[in-house]
Amino acid sequence: IYDDGEGSSGFDTERPEYAKVRELMRDGEVGAVVVRDRSRLGRDFDERMQFVLDLRRTNVSLHASREGEVNLEDPYAVVMESMRAATDDSGKREEIEKAREKVSERVENGYYHGRPPFGTRFSQDKTHLVPSEDFDLVVEVLESLDAGESYRDIHEETGVSLGSISRIKGRRATYEEMMQEADLR
Repeated sequence: IYDDGEGSSGFDTERPEYAKVRELMRDGEVGAVVVRDRSRLGRDFDERMQFVLDLRRTNVSLHASREGEVNLEDPYAVVMESMRAATDDSGKREEIEKAREKVSERVENGYYHGRPPFGTRFSQDKTHLVPSEDFDLVVEVLESLDAGESYRDIHEETGVSLGSISRIKGRRATYEEMMQEADLR
């Protein structure tokens, strides 16, 4: 069983597990490929069609868990597979483009984009960052930095990771602005 994980993209042809399957096919060590859904073969039309043609060329059968075996010896089935690949590719690219537009729109409107930094959360309307329940640790870290304490000492006192301490320091202006708004300093 080869699983690239949920975070991997079907547009990425360098996925480690996908590459292993390709290698096993080339070496003649695989007789069948079984996927949950054929879109899991890849999202890029050209790559997916190359994969299907490689399956056909190496006499490796393709099975989709819901639909069963795809008869790659039947030219009509291969054409239908190309239609599915084109539809999946086009649909996913549209979805990605819409997401990019939405992110750009949020950023242009001054909204924060990304995961909230340590000690913050999104406001009720999900447009801006506000202090979270851990914000007191941010204040403590900044005060300790101002007092000249080392990262290691701050970590031991607060439990905040060294990386988070560094990021808090790098976002000092943002945190200080939030402290002024909340009248914490």
